[in-house]
Amino acid sequence: MKHILVIEDDENLRKRLVEILTFAKYKVDIASDGKSGIKFALNTPPDLIISDTEMPQLDGFGVLHLVSKNEKLKDIPFIFVTPNKDIEEIRRALRMGVCDFISSPISETDILYSVERCLQKNKVSEANARHANRFLHTLTDNVTFISDEREVRTFRGKEFIYAKNTRPSYLYYVKKGTVKTYQTNEDGKKYITDIYSEGDFFGYASLFLEYPYTENAEALEPCELLLVPKDEFLKAVHFNEKTTKDFITHIAKDLSERDEQLLHLAYNSVRKRVADTLMMMCHKFSVGNSTNPKFKISRTDLAQTIGIAKESLIRALADFKAEKLIDMDGKIIIILAPEKLNKMTN
Repeated sequence: MKHILVIEDDENLRKRLVEILTFAKYKVDIASDGKSGIKFALNTPPDLIISDTEMPQLDGFGVLHLVSKNEKLKDIPFIFVTPNKDIEEIRRALRMGVCDFISSPISETDILYSVERCLQKNKVSEANARHANRFLHTLTDNVTFISDEREVRTFRGKEFIYAKNTRPSYLYYVKKGTVKTYQTNEDGKKYITDIYSEGDFFGYASLFLEYPYTENAEALEPCELLLVPKDEFLKAVHFNEKTTKDFITHIAKDLSERDEQLLHLAYNSVRKRVADTLMMMCHKFSVGNSTNPKFKISRTDLAQTIGIAKESLIRALADFKAEKLIDMDGKIIIILAPEKLNKMTN
């Protein structure tokens, strides 16, 4: 059982986090401020830390700084819960090594996805994370990828580097700044798939497989990118059979990790399907008053009706309940906000 330390001074938010994580079978310990959180972590190092950014005495950034400087704690993944979406704060945290951000008010799905992703990312880092990126650095011993003679382009903060479905022409190397790659769902919500900083290569998967980009790339801040032309990159990777096989292995590992993130992107469509089926069941089988109609059905039957896994249904229903769209009493589902559910199906 994975052990998570929650550092949060807001009692209601702390209880909510504990409820979500305990339900998901994590062992959870709590601290109400940064100082006691550090003491707890030193005595009983957790597998992951979730911390508020804004706390008295020692804020989340102070906790992260002390954790990152401690030999015993430095490899523990760290998640910030924050109401503040200021880009400078995000950059500061990324430079300090934070794994992820969760915005409050929190969503059960976002919390659990973030926890699972960061725990998985930590496992991967222990086994040499960013496999293809590391492999490309080993190639530089034999190939002059990084050179002062290469073309360098500058990008402003929030400027596109490449867009999804466009054809790749270069391997990118970050000389300065920070770059994010992300997917966007049909409602326009962005999911960051990776963050690249100074010394990282990116854009290699589509380049090697010779298919359009499957995500967007954007500068998080002003940055300088060194460009390696496609032909030179492919020639270097293919310079012998073993190199080609090794790179395929590394890139496959990277892509499998990326697939885990894209599963979350698909969750939005699950929410729509659940909302649509709830309204359909409500129209067909509801009893009670028209303001808050209700109907009775097992979770298994409802999941099979929608065509999704029972676990996915349970998560969606829990989210809807937290958002006060529905209430549940055993097998009975009560519709509290039919208008909002109807909007989700459009």
